[in-house]
Amino acid sequence: MDQAASALLQDLVRKEGRSLLQYVNECNPWTTAKTQAFMPRLKQMVKEEQEAATGIVRFLMKRRQRPPYLGAYPTSFTNINFIALESMLPYLVDYQKERIAEIEKDLAALTDPEVRSLVYSLWEMKRRHLAVLQEMSHG
Repeated sequence: MDQAASALLQDLVRKEGRSLLQYVNECNPWTTAKTQAFMPRLKQMVKEEQEAATGIVRFLMKRRQRPPYLGAYPTSFTNINFIALESMLPYLVDYQKERIAEIEKDLAALTDPEVRSLVYSLWEMKRRHLAVLQEMSHG
C-alpha cells in the first residue's frame, strides 16, 4: 500500500470517527414521541460507522501503518447542540451527501484493489444511511 492510500484511509477514519452522526449520538438530542422511534435506527447507523472505521484501522495496522489520532469534533457541530432531533435531520442528510461525494472522489483516485474495495464498502454504507436519514426527515 502506498503512502497516498495510507493517508487517504487515515483521513477516512478521522472523518468517520468524528462524523456528524457520531456527534449527534454523543450529544443526546431532544426527541418527541415521533422522533424517539428513530433512535434505535440512528444508534444502529452509529454502530455501523464505528465498525467501518474500526475495519479500516485494522486494515492499516495489518499493513504496519499507524492508526490516526481522531482529535476533537469540528467546532461547527456545536451549532446543533440543544436542538431537537427533528431539526438535526436536515443537517445529517446534508452532511451525509457531502461525505458520499468526498468518498466518490477518493474512490476515483484509488488503484489498489484491496483499498478500493474497503472504501467502496464504506461508500455503500453511507448511501444506505442517507436513504434512511432522508426517510426520517420526511416522515
